[in-house]
Amino acid sequence: MTGPGKPTLCLAAEIMRSLEEQQQEWAGTLAGAAEVKLALELAKKALGLALEEEPSEGIARKDAAEVLQKLHDTCWEHLHGQRLSECLSLWREVFALNCLLRSTGSETAREALRLLDLGLILGGPETHVAETLFAQAEDLAKELARKRGLDEGGSQLLAEPAPFGKPSGLVVKRPVEEVKDLGMEDFLVIYFNKKRPVVLRQSCSFWPAIRRWCKEDFWCHGALGQRFVPVERDYWMEEGFEIMQLKDFIQHCKAEASERSTSQASAVERLSKGGYLAQHALLDQLPSLEADVQTPDFALCGSTGTVLRQVFFGPNGTVTPVHWDPYENIFCQVVGEKYLRLYPPSEAPKLYPRTSSDQEMQNNSQIEPADLPPDLVDLGRTVSAGKAAAARMAAGLFWILPKEFG
Repeated sequence: MTGPGKPTLCLAAEIMRSLEEQQQEWAGTLAGAAEVKLALELAKKALGLALEEEPSEGIARKDAAEVLQKLHDTCWEHLHGQRLSECLSLWREVFALNCLLRSTGSETAREALRLLDLGLILGGPETHVAETLFAQAEDLAKELARKRGLDEGGSQLLAEPAPFGKPSGLVVKRPVEEVKDLGMEDFLVIYFNKKRPVVLRQSCSFWPAIRRWCKEDFWCHGALGQRFVPVERDYWMEEGFEIMQLKDFIQHCKAEASERSTSQASAVERLSKGGYLAQHALLDQLPSLEADVQTPDFALCGSTGTVLRQVFFGPNGTVTPVHWDPYENIFCQVVGEKYLRLYPPSEAPKLYPRTSSDQEMQNNSQIEPADLPPDLVDLGRTVSAGKAAAARMAAGLFWILPKEFG
């Protein structure tokens, strides 16, 4: 790919005009009027340079690339800085637009696809350029798969969980209540209103994802394997994340599982060393996956009035710190098995919550997952008897969890 295409740039110019029309709305409802002006000025300058068909006034193509890179860095700073921007929606818009412009000047199709996916990952599906990002990313992914001779199909299964990850090897002394059938009325009266967790058996066993997503070739072959996703490097996010192609991420998961299953390491040493696709709106980024799952009716009962669909995907031995969420959860296990331990809000002071200085991690415990013994008996603060509960989650089960449970 050598340069921007006219259809893409015409669309970008149209989008830029739309953003400028909304400038007064953003500046009038937010305190960051100066920030709004900065974002739009940078975007307009980048767009103006990108629209130059021939270098003029001493402006070369490389100058446009430098401006686009500067805009990328500025957007990134506002989206990930210590002080959250008051204009996140605007910076997402500008970042997505910038990714689209940069992709048109990429030297390779792979780099162009990475930028398009990055625009979808951080911009989201509701930006002005999302539809174009979707379409161009799908076309490029198909092109890359065709060039590499990667046809869809096959039936090879993902590696079986290593011993540490098998819930069957863990004793659940106080299991969360399980039910087979649950109507909406009983759900609301018995569980939701009383903030009682429950596991619903055979609840998503009919999803196409149950039989399709466990196949390695599903993720590695065809256009899907070419797509880029954000992978956390460690569970504290201290090392940030990297953008990785799905086919490479699957190989990472297999290598992690294979290394730990053949070693003589202890259970703690078999914990995953990192590489976790977590809290990612994968269904929004890759709409082709939507047909494989269903949103449970129970999810429409949440107190926030918003349904967030997020995917968690990691190698065997993946762990997360003790934490609580400010919203209700319906956890659906699709592939493999998972062990979940649960503490009610009343036990929060005994779980070493992070201090108020940890702005981004206040809903997390200070305890390292590898140091978490059963019932916290060795940490100096013992959870009250009968308070902790757990569940072994196999593919096809729902876990319905009230908000603020740890």
